[in-house]
Amino acid sequence: MINHLHVETHSFFGLKPGPNVLVLGRVHGNEYCGTLAINNVINLIQNQLVNITSGKVTFVPITNPLAAIKGTRNGDRNLNRAFYPKGSSKNDFEDELNGILSPILEECDVLLDLHSFLNGVKPFALIGNTAGDEKAIVVNQEKVYTSESHLVSALEVDTVIANWSETYARGVKNRRKRDGILSPPFSLNYDEKYGDGTTEYARSKGALAITLECGQHEDVSAPRVGVNAILNILGCLRMIEERYNPVADNRKISCISLFDVIDKISHGDKFTKNWKTFMKIEKNEIIGISEKGKEVIAPKDCFMVFPNQNAEPGQEWFYLGEQS
Repeated sequence: MINHLHVETHSFFGLKPGPNVLVLGRVHGNEYCGTLAINNVINLIQNQLVNITSGKVTFVPITNPLAAIKGTRNGDRNLNRAFYPKGSSKNDFEDELNGILSPILEECDVLLDLHSFLNGVKPFALIGNTAGDEKAIVVNQEKVYTSESHLVSALEVDTVIANWSETYARGVKNRRKRDGILSPPFSLNYDEKYGDGTTEYARSKGALAITLECGQHEDVSAPRVGVNAILNILGCLRMIEERYNPVADNRKISCISLFDVIDKISHGDKFTKNWKTFMKIEKNEIIGISEKGKEVIAPKDCFMVFPNQNAEPGQEWFYLGEQS
């Protein structure tokens, strides 16, 4: 039974020095695959089918217990927004969680955050950017350099999204300018930090952080993708000796860098087709039409990312990305 009054963690320590890895599941309460994947790996470790030989790995099977008990994406609000310690000014359940989870995130060297999606076909991952994220990690008393770009190659994905945080912040600036709100204090909708979630917070504290979208919410194979991701990351960091369903080394991974975010202005704004993430858009193609009849036109050949026809006015409607 899920108890919304506590957060449960499981930690395993190897006997040799190594990285501190954190794996999160169910940041969003209706995304079950992360919890299933984590519980599966915990079972493998407890039964000595997988052995942690170095470092420390901590699992949080249900990161937002209120959202999980409700079976909805959010509890009081989206935990993966405005993620930072709130001190004494706590307004909702997720603000309380920030105070519990932040110290755990601050300790990790590597964060793997497992999610699932509503619209899409294949699993994909999100990283900060494609350069400048290299980090030195001690593995068996040896200093090893790795990066988000390197670690993501151990996952079962052929597409990676980069530049979320910068694009979101730029979109908020445009939102403030559009709505005439140019000076603080800002509501969350006009706060550049509102786009920051678990990975952004961990990254700000020096960790390497990857979000893995394991598949559609109801896809029975999504938990398997999560299990393989956890074990392949641990293998990549030499924390386990087993090679567990390793992915092919000669895969070609495509990286899409976000460059723009478009807000929904009115309830009547509509897409011209049933857009899905990673669908190609041609330059000058009409993406959507506003309630007032204004066409939203693609500025160049690009990709659709995170379309949300059900977005509320003033919130992100869709992102645009280009091959990186």
